Amino acid sequence: MPYALRRLLVTILCFCEPTDVRSLWNEFDIFMVEDYTSTSTYMGINVPNMLLMDLNDILIQQGKTIKDFDLPTLTFDAF
Repeated sequence: MPYALRRLLVTILCFCEPTDVRSLWNEFDIFMVEDYTSTSTYMGINVPNMLLMDLNDILIQQGKTIKDFDLPTLTFDAF
């Protein structure tokens, strides 16, 4: 289910042109990472950053990146 939510968010971002992307992020980010917290063996991992990386990978398939939307900044120093 969380993977499907990540794909759905990307579909909404790419094809529906939402006006308040940050509100969508704030409301649903916790549901999109449920599989990370239950399967991750990494201690202290930056879960929101993992989500942003996965969303970015899916967005790249659509010719976009997270920088095209009002989403938090992806950091690479969190690992």
